[in-house]
This record gives sequence, structure tokens and C-alpha cells, in this order.
Amino acid sequence: MAWIAGWPVMRRRLVGHKRKAGWPAVAVVAVIGAVLAAFAWRGGGMREGATDPTAAEPGQVKGLSERERIERLLRIVERSEVIFIRNGVEYTGSQAAEHLRRKLEAAGTEQMTLERFIEEIGSRSSMTGKAYHVRLADGTVMDAGPWMRRQRDEDSGSAKGWAEPEDR
Repeated sequence: MAWIAGWPVMRRRLVGHKRKAGWPAVAVVAVIGAVLAAFAWRGGGMREGATDPTAAEPGQVKGLSERERIERLLRIVERSEVIFIRNGVEYTGSQAAEHLRRKLEAAGTEQMTLERFIEEIGSRSSMTGKAYHVRLADGTVMDAGPWMRRQRDEDSGSAKGWAEPEDR
């Protein structure tokens, strides 16, 4: 019980009594500012000579990272005019892309490949296990996984823009 009685005194010594932010807090803020400035100065983290995969026209980007390949497919989903059906509810392409981005972030992107993204995130519900579907303009309904693979393959005519990442 003796240490409990001394806690208010110890707390004041450790935390300080009605103190403003000390040098550790200022140092942390300065380091964060320096990191953000360096990131912005380097072009927002893009590799030298890289192009923005979301802004490029199909077939113009080669040697993309897996994350860039996934984002490129999500951009195609976002711009598509098909109806996405998830657990029986219909969504637009932009709504589906937003949902898939949230799922991707929740799953983590460390070891995520485009094929794994299509198989594990883009094809079925992680909650119910039900397959996602798409309704094409002609009314045909198909599974979302094969549709995404077809979009990947049709983009640029022969998948040139989807080249496997180069060894770095």
C-alpha cells in the first residue's frame, strides 16, 4: 500500500504538473515534419521514372509493382459501367471499388499480389463466403473473379501494361 500513497508524487515527477509539451514532444513533431517534407520532395514516394498507374492510358505502364497493378484494376472497376452484386445487393463500379479498397487495407498489402487480390478480396465476401457477381450491359450475370481477370487481360490488348514487376 505504500507505493499507492506515493503515486501522486511519482506521477507529478514522471508526467509533470501542469506542464506544457516538453522537448520530447517537440522533437517528435519535428521528425514527423521532416519525414513528410522528404516524402513530398521525393515526389510523393514514386520511383524515379515511374508514372502514375491510375492516370495512365491502358497499355502505357510497364513494370508495375503489385500494389500499382491492384490499383490499376481497381481503377478499371471504378470506371466500369457494370453492376456489382455483393450479397444480393447491387452497387455501382465506384461503390464496389471503394469497398474493395477498404477490404484490401484491412487485409494488409505486404504480400498481396494481383492474382491473390482477385482471388481473396475481389471474388467473394469474407463475411458470408458468397461469390461476388457482375451484371454486364447485356444483362448477363457472371462471377466477379473471372470478370476481373478478363479486364486485366483485355486492358492493353495483351496484358503489356500488366507486366510482372521487375527485379529491383
